[in-house]
Amino acid sequence: MTEQPIAQELPLAEAAILLRPDDDVAIATRDLTPGLALRYAGGVVAVGTTVPRAHKLALRAIPAGGQVHKYGQSIGRATRDIAAGEHVHAHNLAMDNTAREHEFGTARVTPPDTMRGRTFLGYRRPDGRVGTRNFIGVGSGSWTPTPMWMASWRSPTGPAAGWCPPAKAARCGGARAP
Repeated sequence: MTEQPIAQELPLAEAAILLRPDDDVAIATRDLTPGLALRYAGGVVAVGTTVPRAHKLALRAIPAGGQVHKYGQSIGRATRDIAAGEHVHAHNLAMDNTAREHEFGTARVTPPDTMRGRTFLGYRRPDGRVGTRNFIGVGSGSWTPTPMWMASWRSPTGPAAGWCPPAKAARCGGARAP
């Protein structure tokens, strides 16, 4: 990576999100181009390679084999030396498959003052916890029917009133699309 002259200097918050102060990477909130310098509490980082929006920007040099931290957690290991200001992605970051202890819920975070007073569309449970009214739909990645579905397809009161996909007609009792 060759040195680029600094054409513009901005606060990091105007171009990227630093999730935790000790993270090695920040997330670009816009396309970053060489020649941009970003100031943050840890210093100034000069963007040395194009970093697409929503991708990671190295805030400090990371040696080959070193852990890369985001959210205060290791998200992988550098497959080669990564310079400060470089785009961090699949070309220089790999899964960290080293043996280690895994514990659930050990990282406790106190929200910053800027988060206080914010609200969301949710509800308070009787025990004091909160929940959201979001819905999650889970579907199968296959069209192989379960025996219960096959029984409902053959049933005149089933949701498809006897219909079965043509590829599965033999398994559904021979019923065909109307």
